[in-house]
Amino acid sequence: PKERVLIELPATWESILAAETLEKEGIQCNLTLIFSFVQGVACAQRGAHLISPFPGRVLDWHKANQGRTEATQPEDDEGVIVCKKLYNYYKKFGHDTICMPASWRPSRGAGFELDEIQALAGTDRMTIPAPLLEKLEALDDTLPRVLTPEEAKESSEELVGNGMMDEIEFRY
Repeated sequence: PKERVLIELPATWESILAAETLEKEGIQCNLTLIFSFVQGVACAQRGAHLISPFPGRVLDWHKANQGRTEATQPEDDEGVIVCKKLYNYYKKFGHDTICMPASWRPSRGAGFELDEIQALAGTDRMTIPAPLLEKLEALDDTLPRVLTPEEAKESSEELVGNGMMDEIEFRY
């Protein structure tokens, strides 16, 4: 049955439009390979059920592009920033799209493998590999919630594309 199907698509413009059609037919979609705020917003505006942004890969790109080798504080991690902005945008503007980050990196380097996960605690869902789940389980403290719908609704995020961006806004 359709309600048990979840189609995974890369978050290109063409796939986002395909997801919009599939969602209207009752077939849920997970838009993945999300590396930017614009991609995630376009997915929500077109009614995607779920997105999978990759904070670790976003951080990797910024570090490589800028030639950075030093550690980054989790709150300055570009991947964390993108995911927080998407979560806030969805909650502020009433999108039902689920934000489910995956692909994690230690913002501050080895020994800090949980940085991004801890910085995004409270997001809708997360894809977390078993070794990182074991590290979470081994924590002495409880994991405090960082993201909340209430705070997201008060965020400074602004409406993009008058609520429905077009292809030109998406690509440029």
